[in-house]
Amino acid sequence: MFFESLAGLWFALSLPAIIVMYLFKRKYIDTPVSSHLLWSRVLKDIEANRPWQKLRNRLLMLIQLLAAALLVLALMKPFVWSEQEARDHVVLVVDNSASMQSLIRKPSQEGGPYTRLQEAKDRIREWAKQEARGSRFTVISVGGVPEVRLSSDDSFAALDQALAGIDPFYGTAAYEEALSLAAALTREDPEAEIRLVTDGQWPESAAAVRLDVPWTVDQPTRLDTDNIQVVQFGVREDGTGQRTVTAVATVKNWGAQEAVFDVSLYASDRLAETKQLQLAAGEQRTVYFQGLPSADYYRLDAEADDVLQEDNTAYAFLSGGRHLTAVLAGEGNLFLEKALSLAGVDLLKVQRSGATFAIPESPFDFVVVDAVENSAIAGAEWQELLADKPVWYVRTGLEGAETAVGVNDYSVADHPVTQYISLLDTHIASALAGEPPVWAKPIITAGQLPLVYAGEENGQERLLFAFDLHDSDLPLRSEFPILVQNAVEWLGKSRTSSLGLAAASETREIPVSLKAARAQWIAADGGQGWDADIVDGRVSSLQTVPPVPGLYRFVEWDENGTELQSRWLASVMDSRESNLAMQPGLTFGSGSQEEAGPKESGADAGESPAVRQAEGKAPVPVTSWLIVLVIIVVLLEWGVYQRGNSV
Repeated sequence: MFFESLAGLWFALSLPAIIVMYLFKRKYIDTPVSSHLLWSRVLKDIEANRPWQKLRNRLLMLIQLLAAALLVLALMKPFVWSEQEARDHVVLVVDNSASMQSLIRKPSQEGGPYTRLQEAKDRIREWAKQEARGSRFTVISVGGVPEVRLSSDDSFAALDQALAGIDPFYGTAAYEEALSLAAALTREDPEAEIRLVTDGQWPESAAAVRLDVPWTVDQPTRLDTDNIQVVQFGVREDGTGQRTVTAVATVKNWGAQEAVFDVSLYASDRLAETKQLQLAAGEQRTVYFQGLPSADYYRLDAEADDVLQEDNTAYAFLSGGRHLTAVLAGEGNLFLEKALSLAGVDLLKVQRSGATFAIPESPFDFVVVDAVENSAIAGAEWQELLADKPVWYVRTGLEGAETAVGVNDYSVADHPVTQYISLLDTHIASALAGEPPVWAKPIITAGQLPLVYAGEENGQERLLFAFDLHDSDLPLRSEFPILVQNAVEWLGKSRTSSLGLAAASETREIPVSLKAARAQWIAADGGQGWDADIVDGRVSSLQTVPPVPGLYRFVEWDENGTELQSRWLASVMDSRESNLAMQPGLTFGSGSQEEAGPKESGADAGESPAVRQAEGKAPVPVTSWLIVLVIIVVLLEWGVYQRGNSV
């Protein structure tokens, strides 16, 4: 027999207390008296009788000692081990945290990839068929918020469907909350039990959770813990006035063996540098990358063949966004170049080579074509380049006749490029009038003559000025730098800002345009995307971060389908889940396992009951039988007392 709590032994002090009471109790013997004259002698004998006397064989005392001993045993919550047999109601708590997505079998091995979570589901199905036939099942997945997937259902098909619907959760898992929910569901159910299916990798304690019913921790016996983690990754611009970037990363080997692998750094989608690392078991090392080009984002890949790939990749963004680089093709425009420089744009001027311009070799963000003939950019290479980037045409890209602008009363449409612009008292001598491109929509007109067009072609922004800046006093106006700044922000809107890093599935507050009617998370690798959260018909500023780690663009559109803005965000897994080593023992209860689960006494008292249960054993309490015996003994005592047997 084993005991949950040895604290009940304190009540064993009642046994000597009962004996002491009988030692001090006066003993009376029935004495027949033939005459009342003899009463005085009997009274003298009673007065001379001392309470401390040798105990005689008293049946009533023995019965009371037996009842007290049984009560003490009941308070110690005794139990015996029996072969595992499920109770009527089984509450299954399924750990679907990030560590459960680590591989037991790699893709290169026979049978294909097989994760801890998949194995956990298979173990539940097998156990339910063999040992829980006829039981009712409640299924709880841990996740960020515990979710009841199945409630008190005895259908195996329903159980299988509930398990199939549990996906990996890469954010901060709510371990304690899940167990608290299981405890609440079983608190008033004496025929219930809790079965926790987990790999045992719990970064937080659940000792504060009290489980009042039998519980089992089902853990795999052998796990591969070899894992490489990118612990930290960040970038910063080099000194003032420089356009190069330095990156620093910290990489750790959580495995039990030495690991040799490459670490590759990408500036956006371009490979910048690769280094080889050799890390001993448990070693952590810092790596530096210098002289990197400016980019929208940076990606670091630890190319290791380990069991958990989600923590092998990390992303970083420059603080406050990065400088844009623009290719400038033209004969030279001092006003435009100065305004672009004030807007924080690095200019990459390309030289004319004969009838055309040279193709830029360095990476850039958008193209400015200033007052050049269309034939100069008509080549296949230039057309391919222009199709892939946002373009700002200045008196280029439009076939038509030169037309005088006879009025200075301009109509300015509502557009990001025209914010804070009125063009009051601005003079423009002439502009091209002709059939505009398909994408072009007028945003500034003089009478019936369009002066500025804007639109999108194949997802790329297009801006067209139908007039030459040299034929206008616009560059001399205070609005010109504002107009150029607006144009730069719009042309580079998907390349200038980021939302940083966020844990997968967390709720994040994001500034959203008041004009946004629709928004979406778009995966940079072309994978699954997610629609943005909508509240009261509007895009909410509180957004749920995509649940799968990776790089995403948060894109907003207005009612007409025009893209308003696009920003990068990296969804990352909980870094605490990267240590895949199974924890030595999960305990529940108010600081001790005695209050939460059975604990053995004797030679095996130090062994975890979860281990014994996983071997096919289950605790069977005997407290109720002891209470029945106590009631029987009390009835026996009452009978003895009624018969007056006090000897």
